[in-house]
Amino acid sequence: MVSTAYLFRKVANEPVGIEGGLITMTRWGALVRQIQTLALKKNASAARLLHQIREQFPAGPVPGDKLIFIVSDVDLKL
Repeated sequence: MVSTAYLFRKVANEPVGIEGGLITMTRWGALVRQIQTLALKKNASAARLLHQIREQFPAGPVPGDKLIFIVSDVDLKL
């Protein structure tokens, strides 16, 4: 028998096509994207849920993630 946590992670990490199959991401990524979209449209419940998710998973790079730095012409003159 498998745990509920295992099943959640398994389903959350399954790939899913969105926007007519043009983009592939995990189910978890698609869910968070949908919650963020609803929050930006002033859906109070989605905004609260997004806030709770952000508290659970604070910002910061995950080890192994790519870091992208944007440098402007002004930055190059320094």
